Amino acid sequence: MHFEHVRILCRHIFCVFKFYGIEQIPEKYILKCWRRDVIPTELLRRHFTNSFDDSNSNMTAIAIFNIVDHDCPNHDRPNRAEHFNKLLGVVVPDFVFDVSDIQNPSDIPNKGCDNRGKRLKSRKEMIEKEISKSKRKCVICKHMAHHDKRNCPLKNVQK
Repeated sequence: MHFEHVRILCRHIFCVFKFYGIEQIPEKYILKCWRRDVIPTELLRRHFTNSFDDSNSNMTAIAIFNIVDHDCPNHDRPNRAEHFNKLLGVVVPDFVFDVSDIQNPSDIPNKGCDNRGKRLKSRKEMIEKEISKSKRKCVICKHMAHHDKRNCPLKNVQK
């Protein structure tokens, strides 16, 4: 039904083709409107007049079509990659990248898990924030610093 109205095969027919081992679409399902090598219908239309010259012109048109069809070679079309490389002027390298040379990026946070929705801060911002904090007097090292006895760097050295 879909083929009759839209002139396109439905997705179910491909399952049937696969079940029966059909690898190519049969010719009867490839309509002329989908082919690239179709002669435009304007060229094939017959123009009816009441003169005898019309039959001669039709015969010469058919003869010309036969000559053109016979003499024009059927060139193999280049594949899609070659066609775009030629259009873009891109040269494909002869070597292939070794998959083992490509490494995964390191330390990439999962989506939505980094810093509870906060933006990443630069080192400069982190240092400015640390400097803006008030200093405390550490009991262990006896200095005014940004630490106290719980996180003093000398705490582990003394033990």
